[in-house]
Amino acid sequence: MIENKSVEVYDLNKNYNYFEANLSVKYKTPVPYRDSSEKSILAAGYFRKFVVVAISEHQAKEVLSIEVIDGEIDWQDSEFRRLSSSDLAEYSLKEDVECDTPDVVFRSSHFLYPLDAQ
Repeated sequence: MIENKSVEVYDLNKNYNYFEANLSVKYKTPVPYRDSSEKSILAAGYFRKFVVVAISEHQAKEVLSIEVIDGEIDWQDSEFRRLSSSDLAEYSLKEDVECDTPDVVFRSSHFLYPLDAQ
């Protein structure tokens, strides 16, 4: 028996856009790490920048919600914006987006912040 699953169909002729997200991710439980001086510290979470290709802001946020699996996105402490054509050079991205589905096209490193920095 074949299970009938709902599948989202993307219109490849739609205009995809680039969105930049500077996410604040909170760990469910603080994570130990060593800072640059080798001091042991508990991290409450991290900041990380993403660029997402999607049709809408809502769709881009859905992609990011799936992408972040090690904590919870704090949307109040995050920044989100649609990139203009001139912004794309910063990421060496083309203006004419060629993709089949929404996707993350850039991920920065994690920038941890200590538990006491909240």
